[in-house]
This record gives sequence, C-alpha cells and structure tokens, in this order.
Amino acid sequence: MKIKHVFHSGFEINLEDKIILIDVFDHFDTYKNKKMICFVTHGHGDHFSEKIFDLSADNEVTYVLSDDIKTNHSVDYYIKAGDQIEVEDLYLEVYGSTDLGVSLYFETQGHTFFHSGDLNWWHWTSFTKDQLEDEERDFKNVVDKLVNKNIDFYFVPVDHRLEEHAHLAIDYVVDKIQPQYVIPMHFGDHFDFIQTIEVDEKSRILKSHKINDVIYSK
Repeated sequence: MKIKHVFHSGFEINLEDKIILIDVFDHFDTYKNKKMICFVTHGHGDHFSEKIFDLSADNEVTYVLSDDIKTNHSVDYYIKAGDQIEVEDLYLEVYGSTDLGVSLYFETQGHTFFHSGDLNWWHWTSFTKDQLEDEERDFKNVVDKLVNKNIDFYFVPVDHRLEEHAHLAIDYVVDKIQPQYVIPMHFGDHFDFIQTIEVDEKSRILKSHKINDVIYSK
C-alpha cells in the first residue's frame, strides 16, 4: 500500500487491486485502466471539481460524494454524517465537519484511515469569543467520537492561514486519538509551513511547532 499526496487535501491510496482517491480535483491524466473509488468530502473548489467524472472514460470508478454536492453526473453513493456503508471490501463510517460536508473513517485490507475533509479547529482572528468557543466545542465533539478506534493514518488540516493557531487540530488529534501516523494537509503549496512541525526522532511523537517568521512577515 502506498499513500501519495496529490495536492492540498487530495490523496491517492494505492492498493494492490484498486486506487482510492480522496478530495483529488485535478491531475487525472495519469490514470488509465484502473479500478478506483473516488471520495469527495464536500463541494468547495479546493476539494471538488466536475473533472473527477472524466476518470470514468478510461477507468472503472465508484463515486462516493458528500450530499452537499450537486451534479448532473452519475454518483454511486451520496453520503452524510451518520451513514455506514460498504463499498466492495471497504467499510465506511461518515462523520461531521466544522465546515461544509463530511469527514471519513474507513477500513480496507487491514488498514484504517480518517480523512478530515474540512473538519478542523478553525481559530480565525475575525471570530468573536463565542464563535471561537463554539468552534472548539464542535471540533472536539466530532473527534472525540473516534477515541476508541485504532486509526493507522489520520489526515488533518494544518492551514497556514490560521498562523499560530494552525496547530490546534493536529495537536488535539495526536494527544486524544494517538494515530499511528498523522498526515498534515490543507496547506495548498505552502510546503515550507508543514516543515516547521517538529517530531521527536526517537519516539516519532509530534512534540512542537515552530512558526516560520518569513511566512507571517507583514
């Protein structure tokens, strides 16, 4: 099994018998004669494009989309928070978000995954005190439902626009869920930003974050 970061929150999970795409909205020209499951967590333009339906011209594709997405194309499954479905040998549980759409927990071929979509601890400087408290509560309410699950790969937003608050979600996930691997996402092309995440080299535990002054110079 191989996991490839495509862009932003988009990932390709390459298994022996199929490819799983999550929130990949471009770069489709490399896929030919593949068996695929295509997940989309919500309809924002940095997670979804109608281009995904071009995949079906050259591949065998099962489309699993959040029910906020409206399209005239054929969709195999529309999903919402609370749903539990099986897609071939993949078991899926659908969770909520602190923004549009859903987040995804799924099991397949002995591996467990959680893709957050836009489920994040959105600590915007424009929020009021009440909004910040609501955001924290709503984020933790969803994540805490995963406490008893053994998650191998947890994909979590680390959005550079949140500046010094960008690490809130990833810190909470590491402390509360303790996934085997935590994978940052939702940073666009700001790869220098996620390189500021420090990990204890011996234990491989996330330990702190450095905020790059260059990124936030005014």
